[in-house]
Amino acid sequence: MTTLIRNGLVVTFEPDALRGRVIADGAVAVEDGAIAAIGETRDLAARYPKPDAVLDALDAGRLLVEEHAVVLVR
Repeated sequence: MTTLIRNGLVVTFEPDALRGRVIADGAVAVEDGAIAAIGETRDLAARYPKPDAVLDALDAGRLLVEEHAVVLVR
């Protein structure tokens, strides 16, 4: 199952918290419970044109996506 979380502020911690990326219109693709890709919404929408589920971060409140979990905070 593929889920695309889109339209969010994505902050990565790779290689560490001080040198991670900030993606203003970011997206995260989750495949079978694991993060498959991180990037700009338009790029991941093109790469995953028909995901099984789409979660729009603009409607979701705050999302915390970690290596092992996706947490919705309202």
